Parts: sequence; structure tokens; C-alpha cells
Amino acid sequence: MLFSGALWSGAGKLLSMASQLLLTVVLARALPPSEYGLFFIAISSIMILASVGTVGMDQVIVRFAAPLASAGARSAMRRLAIRCLTVVLAATTAVCISLFLLLPWLLGVVINAPGLIEYQLVVLAWLFSATVQRFLAETFRGMHDIRMATLLGGVRNNGISNAVGATLVITVLWFSGLLSLETALLSMLLVSVAIVFAGFVALRRRLRELPDDVGGEGEQVPHALLPVGGLVREGWPLWTAIMIAALYTQSGAWLVSAFDSDDGVALFGVAQRLALVLIAPALVINAVLPPVVATLHASGNMPKLERTVRSLAGLSLLPCAALVVVLLICGKTLLGQLFGDFYSSAFTLLMVLCVGQLINVAAGAWQIVLPMTGRRHFMLGTVLAALFAQATASVALGSYLGVLGVAIGFSVGQLVGNLVGVVLVRRSLGIWIFASVDVAVIKEAVTMIRARLGRGRAKLAEGV
Repeated sequence: MLFSGALWSGAGKLLSMASQLLLTVVLARALPPSEYGLFFIAISSIMILASVGTVGMDQVIVRFAAPLASAGARSAMRRLAIRCLTVVLAATTAVCISLFLLLPWLLGVVINAPGLIEYQLVVLAWLFSATVQRFLAETFRGMHDIRMATLLGGVRNNGISNAVGATLVITVLWFSGLLSLETALLSMLLVSVAIVFAGFVALRRRLRELPDDVGGEGEQVPHALLPVGGLVREGWPLWTAIMIAALYTQSGAWLVSAFDSDDGVALFGVAQRLALVLIAPALVINAVLPPVVATLHASGNMPKLERTVRSLAGLSLLPCAALVVVLLICGKTLLGQLFGDFYSSAFTLLMVLCVGQLINVAAGAWQIVLPMTGRRHFMLGTVLAALFAQATASVALGSYLGVLGVAIGFSVGQLVGNLVGVVLVRRSLGIWIFASVDVAVIKEAVTMIRARLGRGRAKLAEGV
């Protein structure tokens, strides 16, 4: 189950990444750079703000749903879902009303994107739907249904349906000559609303399929009896960590817009999207890692854990480095061919961001090792340090270099975050996790992946 879920998660991220790259190609070619810059600001804002309205309920439901489903406590599961959803709806409504009042000032003065003001109602409706969508996806994740979580996820959590659906709709609009910034934003909204509707239907069916309540419900799952206030108290520390992570990864559009033009935002958006291709091999390879790390740590086999993590990092680093070389040689031409001649000037930004992604892969999977070994509290400190370094460097350099300064700031954040993560793993577990390019070690990683894939196929065959 864990391995199958990991494969679904990895495949979902990969397919979502490919769809988002195609969507970027279509929008960059169809819209003027200034309008694509505004779209990038809008989607980055959704990725950040969709976490605000959940108030941590997306993490609370993940934490508490599994034991409820396992205990057959259907009524308690339904009650927990309704209470968490009530908090999400109330908080998201408050966020949207507040933003409706503040958005003209925020867009016109703080973020420096006044062109989005006329689309604020569409963006706010999209934010509301995206927040609920995120909660529904995480509810299925809490019930260990990674397949449905991957299908229903939104722009923030790499949902397949969202990425593929939006790409298809916007591509059709492009070919029909109807694509504009307004129709692009409306398409993202309508796709999200459709997925939310499907998610509610699927969740209702799933709750009905749970076994009948088996008695002693309050004793077995006392957290199901928590009032709304108790759920919020449980959720806010998790919410804080998610918000910091969202700001760390998605604040580039806001920073560039504050120090550069909408055209600069467009260049940064294209460069960042293409640079993410570098981590695609790591997403696939690391899909097998979480259950392996948990098992080896539980058995106390730290030498094998170190070899496994380092070998997988090395296996990820090889294609990543090869892609960097390819982009270094023909990246400028590729940018012009894919996105249009204007975007050839994003080459320097692309190279700077590629350095950050290369560091990210070479450092190893501390983002997996720390939580899977019970050291989640270290994650918050690591991301905080990275966010502080990133924001400081981006503001300092952005005021002088514009979009290039922000790109350098992002790579500085990657460097600091990964250094802290590697050191914390070393100090807490006594192992190194950075990539190993030793041939024997990498062969061991390939053998392990083949073995686990073989077991996964065997289980699927048994199920059939």
C-alpha cells in the first residue's frame, strides 16, 4: 500500500509538472509577456493563499482520518470531516472578504500588479475553490487513498486532474483564438470548481463505504470528539509550517513584481518552470524512498539507510547534471523555440535557478528523511532559515538587479536550506545524505528500485 501510494504520488507530480510546463508554453506564446506575468502572479498567489484558508485543517484531517477509517468509525469520520470543512469554509470566506477590501491596494501598491485589479473577483472565486479543493484532496490522503488525493489535488499539491484539465481547456481556447488573460483565469476557476464537485461526490461515496460503527467510538478515536476550537489548536502549528513552505517556494512572483516589471515576472515564471524540469528524475526516483526510510530507521539499520539515501541522490543527480549541461549549451535557443523570441532573454535567469535546483538534488532527500524518522520539528527550522536567507538576498539584490537579483536570492535560499537540512540529518541521525556518485553505490540503488517495482507489479497482479 505504501509503495503503491508513493508511486501514485511520484507519477502525479511528474504528470502535473509536464502539464504545467505545456500550459506555460501555451500561455507564453498566446499572451503578451505583461499578461503572462500577471497570470504567473495570480497562480503563485493562489498557491500561497490556498494554504491560508485551510487554517491547518488539511493537515488535521490527514493526521486523524486514518485511525478513524481503520476503526470503522463512520459517524466519527463524517463528523470530523464536517467540522474541519466548516472551519475551512469560514476561514476562506473571511480571507476572500478581507482580500476583496485590500486587493486594490495590495495589487496597486505592494505587489505592483495593478493589471490584475479588474480580475479580482475571478481570482478570489478561484482562491475559494482552490482552498476547498486542497482540503478535499488531503482528506483522501488522510484515509490513505493516495490515488484520489493525487487526482483531486490542486495547483498547490500537484493534482493530475487540475493540471491536465486546465492545460486541455486552455489549449483548446488557444487553437480556437479565444484565449486571453480573462479566459485563462476563468478556465482555471471552472476546472477547479468541477474537481471540487467531483471530490464531494467521491468523498460522500467513500464515507458510505466505510464499515458500520463498531462501538466505543469516543474511546477509540477521542480526537473525533474535539470541538472546532480544539481542531484549530491542533492545526495552527501545522498551518504555520505549510505557510512558511509555501512562501519559500512560491513567493518569487511577488518579489519580482515588487522590483521589476510585469515582463520581468513573465521571464522569471518561464525560467522557474523550465528549471523545475531538473528535479523530475528525483521525483520519480524518490517515490520509493519514504517507506524505505521508515522501515530502515525502525530496524536501526543506519548504515544501509545512509547508503540507500545517498545512492538514490546520486542516481537523481546524474540526469539532473546532464540536463543542466544541455540547457547551458542550447537553453537560449530552447527558450526562444518553446516560449517565443522574447523569452530568450530569460537564459541567465534559467541558469541561476538551475544552480539552485542542482544543489537541491545533490544535497539528498532531507525533506523525506527528517519527517520519516520522527524529526518533523527540524523541518520548520530548516525552511525558516532558507526563507530568511532567500527573502534577505532577494530584497537586497532585487532592489539593485531587479529580476536577476530575485533569482540569485532564490538560489541562495536553496543553498542555505539544503546545507541546514544536511547538517541536521547528520547531527540527529549520524548519517550523511548528500549524493554519492560511486558506481557501486548507484548500482545498488538501481537494483533496489527494480526489486521494489517488481514487488509492486506482483501485488497489482495478485489484486487483479
